[in-house]
Amino acid sequence: MNAHHVAFSSPVRDIYSSILDMRAYEVMTLSLSCLFWKKYHGNIKLYADDNFYTKVKNMDLLWLWDEVDNVTMRSIPKNVNHDKFWSYSKMYINSLQTEPFYNIDLDLFTRQPLKKYDTDFVFAHYEVVDSKKTQYFDFHKQKEFKDFFRGFQFHDAAVNTSLLGVNNVDAYKEFMKWIDKFVLDNWVPIPKPVKQFAYVLFSEQRMFYSWCINNGYTMDSIMDRAFDCNVLEFFDYERMDDKGIFHLWALKDKFKLKEHEEQKMKLTLDMVEALEEIFPEEWDRIKYSISKVPV
Repeated sequence: MNAHHVAFSSPVRDIYSSILDMRAYEVMTLSLSCLFWKKYHGNIKLYADDNFYTKVKNMDLLWLWDEVDNVTMRSIPKNVNHDKFWSYSKMYINSLQTEPFYNIDLDLFTRQPLKKYDTDFVFAHYEVVDSKKTQYFDFHKQKEFKDFFRGFQFHDAAVNTSLLGVNNVDAYKEFMKWIDKFVLDNWVPIPKPVKQFAYVLFSEQRMFYSWCINNGYTMDSIMDRAFDCNVLEFFDYERMDDKGIFHLWALKDKFKLKEHEEQKMKLTLDMVEALEEIFPEEWDRIKYSISKVPV
């Protein structure tokens, strides 16, 4: 099945650096995301805004994708608070698709083939909503949104959409019609001490899960363990089958700290080794590109 990446550089995400400021291990993760997908599954396309397009062009990385589109992103609605809903661009691009697809985060790769799924949707893994609500905040209980969510049943779980497969594209379009009513012109601030990414998790992952359940759509999880947001760990992690999924996500935050420098360097060297062994021809080009970015 074909897949796509979405790169929108506008959001200001205090917890992570801009996607325009990639480190060497981030460039290699992005490269492996493209190369592994093409090796095991099919074509992969990049939807990018002009800033990211220029960035990867100057780094001589455009060849990683089978197709590159830096025009469609210009049509994203202007009345979105992207600093709070920074994944909206990804959801918007998903809603434009007319054939089944996978959407892959820029910092995720699949190092083995995925099985074929026949459900309406498939996602990386389930997530358990945290009881303190600092990550999955109950926005539906705020006075500003009570009328919008009146009669809608929420469930104490969500789905992680860092890797999202959509077989039922018409259903996803219907979901986006509903999401737009919540996201567009929504400038309601996030209460303290709720995490900055709470709107993202709520709209992209919790609303989606509950909407699917309430409307009878079928779902499946690729990984065989749920992530518990109360303790920030997977259940029974030692025996978990990750099905070949590698996701940087929180590691990017850890790697800012000096005490994790050794772990960062180990991961960087592991990626170099993987590229040298599995994709030697491509590595000859990628190593030139990472020479232009900090470690």
